Amino acid sequence: IFQASAGEIDDELLRLGALDVDGKFCFMADRYESNLMTHFFSDAVINDWDFAAIRPSTCWTTSKDLASYPRFILRNFFCKYKTKCPPSAEVEGGEGGGCHAPMELEGEGAGSAAHGHSDDEVQAMDIPKMALFCADDLLNGSGKLLTVDEFTFAWKTMLPAKTHENVFDLATLRGRAVLEARGSQIVVKKFRVDSLSAEVKARFKELFHQSPKWSKEDLVPYLDDLVGPSLKVDQLLLKHTRCVRQPGSDVRTYTSRT
Repeated sequence: IFQASAGEIDDELLRLGALDVDGKFCFMADRYESNLMTHFFSDAVINDWDFAAIRPSTCWTTSKDLASYPRFILRNFFCKYKTKCPPSAEVEGGEGGGCHAPMELEGEGAGSAAHGHSDDEVQAMDIPKMALFCADDLLNGSGKLLTVDEFTFAWKTMLPAKTHENVFDLATLRGRAVLEARGSQIVVKKFRVDSLSAEVKARFKELFHQSPKWSKEDLVPYLDDLVGPSLKVDQLLLKHTRCVRQPGSDVRTYTSRT
């Protein structure tokens, strides 16, 4: 049983991009969201939008492609990918701090309120978060394992050039993907923490089946969801792994204890 406050639930719903449709939560399909993001980036380049100062209403009144999407979908998209969602935002028809968007009539004007703020409110887009979605999209749909160079190149083509600074670090994919040696090449392989067992022993078995040794930096993202006030990452590592120090080096790797 997992316990969470109303605020924590709202934060998680926001992170997931939850949509409130007739009182029930649902999510955009990955392909649908990917197409929406592609339209947004394309129009941003054409219209030279500043990602640090986006006005949602301007986007959908300027772009025919964006205007073709339901307004509540667009509000959800902009709220999910803004750098900070107001903690005091209220969801229409109920209390809460989340930005999960309720479905509404399409006849509402550009200045109508959703999530407790106006569609005319200027916001900064969270480009690193959008880059991670693009990386997930690439991992899900590439059809074959890509080398590091191939993956990085394809990843960069998914976002406008002016967003490229400091967002394509493969270290940000920890918990989503791993680097794996295939012959003389290193490929990027999808390996998501949310696809692994929630049982501790089974989790470590899956991790060491994927790789016989891990650095702590690579391993911790696959354990963070198992820890809490009474259980720390270092306790898990001490019980379920062996720490091996490379001779003549401070580099440490973790291997299976079994």
